[in-house]
Amino acid sequence: MSATADDCLDPALRAVLTDRLGGGIEARPIEAGVHAAFTGTVGVDGQVWFCKATPTANARLSRMLADEARVAPMLRGLAPELVAYIEAGGWQVLLLEHVPGRHAELSPGSPDLELLAAVVDQLHETANRQRVDSLPRLVDQWRRASPWRRLQALPQADLSPAIASRLEWAAAGEQGRLSVLEAETLAHTDLHALNVLIAGDRVRIVDWAWARTAPPWFDALLLTVRLVDAGHSPADALSWLGSTRPGRSLDATTATAGLIEAAGMWTWLSRRDQARPHLKTITEAAIRLLDRLALA
Repeated sequence: MSATADDCLDPALRAVLTDRLGGGIEARPIEAGVHAAFTGTVGVDGQVWFCKATPTANARLSRMLADEARVAPMLRGLAPELVAYIEAGGWQVLLLEHVPGRHAELSPGSPDLELLAAVVDQLHETANRQRVDSLPRLVDQWRRASPWRRLQALPQADLSPAIASRLEWAAAGEQGRLSVLEAETLAHTDLHALNVLIAGDRVRIVDWAWARTAPPWFDALLLTVRLVDAGHSPADALSWLGSTRPGRSLDATTATAGLIEAAGMWTWLSRRDQARPHLKTITEAAIRLLDRLALA
C-alpha cells in the first residue's frame, strides 16, 4: 500500500476499528460521494468492509451516519448489509458489506435501463412497506429552505432565463405546492448513477446518508431528471418513468410540482455553493422535463 492509503485513518479511528476487527487494518479511501470524515474500504486478513466514519463532535455528519444505520435493516436485498454501527473513542463508525460492482450507466441505449427500472420498482415496494417516524421529513427540510423565496432575494440577472421567468409565480405558490412531498415513507432522495452498483444482474443502492421520508415516487422522478441529464430526450425519459410502478401512479400535476421544487432547490444550492457546477446541468434537465409535461 502507498503511504497515503496507509496513513488515511485518524489514530483514534484506527484504534476503534482495530478493537472491532483486529490489527493490520488496510484502509483505502474513496473520493466520490463523501459525507463522512473517512469513506472507503477497510480490510483485515483478506476480509473487506465498506466503512464510513466521522468524529462524534461533528453533529451534522453524526446524524447522517445514525440515519443511515437506522434505515439499513429496512433494506434487505436492496442495499449492502449493515455489519456494525459503532460509537466509541469519539468516533461514529458504520461498517457495511463491501459490494463489488460498477456504477450504473444512464446514457441512451444503456442495457442498465431495464435493471434500473426493476430496482426502482423494488425500492417503491420497500418504501411502501416502511412507515418511518425516526427520519427527517423531506417536506420539512424543503419548507425551511423555501428555495424559490430565497431566489427572490438574488438579482434576476444572476439567474438563468428559465428560472427567472418562473420566479414570481413559483415563489408565490411554493408553500402550497410543497404539500405534494407530505409522506411518511422511506426514500433515498439522492438516487443517481454513482449510488447504484451493478454486478451482473444484481443491483444495489448505496449511500443512504440523505435518507428521508418522502413520497414513494420521489426517487423515481429525480432519477428521470438524471436520465435527461445523461442525454435522453424528455419524452424518452418520461416513457422510462412510465414503465416503473411509481411512474405509473404519478400524475402530471404532482410530477410538475415535484420538478419545480427540485429545480428551485438545485438552483439555490448551486448559487450557495459554486463548487457544485453539476447542479446547473441537473436543473436544466428538470426544466426540460417541465416543458415537456406542459405540452402533454
